[in-house]
Amino acid sequence: MKKKFTNMFYVLAGLIMCLVIAGSLFGYRTAVVLTGSMSGTYEIDDMVITKRADQYDVNDVIMFQQGMTPTTHRIVAQQDGGFVTKGDANNTVDTYLVEPYQVLGKVVASVPKAGVVLRWVKSPVVIGGFFLFAGLLIFCKDRVVQCYAKKY
Repeated sequence: MKKKFTNMFYVLAGLIMCLVIAGSLFGYRTAVVLTGSMSGTYEIDDMVITKRADQYDVNDVIMFQQGMTPTTHRIVAQQDGGFVTKGDANNTVDTYLVEPYQVLGKVVASVPKAGVVLRWVKSPVVIGGFFLFAGLLIFCKDRVVQCYAKKY
């Protein structure tokens, strides 16, 4: 049973990696929800998928860059050329005005709890391992083919 779960995890990780790579080619971005500020709509460890838009309206959920970490909150008003935002689970609006240049995109989809796998896939160890494995396949492909041929 444990082996089956492990295999399913790797398949899911591969699918998410493909989704992230393919999505980035078409202008989509992925992020992991890290806090409970959007609880009820998006929970901690959910993966959100965003895409840039020409226009953002009140009630759109957007991802924006505020400091070092992207934030995902809902637009509750437009004011002075910017956006007033608020997390759905927060009692008050954010204390800052989000400028249009800070907006990374509008949330267009989410995948519950896929953020756990996404964080793992985006970790430096996994990315390094992927390139190491790809490099070994390229440089050792003849040896692998010979071993496989001898076996069968």
